[in-house]
Amino acid sequence: MIDSTAAQARFRGKIFCYVAIHSPISRDDQFAVGIAVLGEPGYSFALELELFATYKEASTRAEELNGVFPHSLDACVAIVADTMIRQRERRPTLHRLGDLLLDAEKDGTLDRLAKDVRQSETIADFCDAVHMLR
Repeated sequence: MIDSTAAQARFRGKIFCYVAIHSPISRDDQFAVGIAVLGEPGYSFALELELFATYKEASTRAEELNGVFPHSLDACVAIVADTMIRQRERRPTLHRLGDLLLDAEKDGTLDRLAKDVRQSETIADFCDAVHMLR
């Protein structure tokens, strides 16, 4: 069960909210609750992972957890939107993929990138993996 006090200590001094996300550890259609921090790209994982069968259940749980904050639901939506925009700006684009592969060939990490390609479900997943290596 997610402990909001632990998250408040972990993100002390930052403005954040809980958000329903697709489960990061399950390839099934399961959902979880993540933490969106204003000014940071993407979301962080809660220290304890709760899995839900539907997005609605995860969203309801996120709203319950957000009840401890003084900001409104609209503020939470704005925080999540900010993190999504920042994530998109951080992610390498497809037109850079060729350059990334050439760089990997030069520095000897092409085999590792090939493994990442096999494990990636989408180009975006692969680009995220490449970005983490750089």
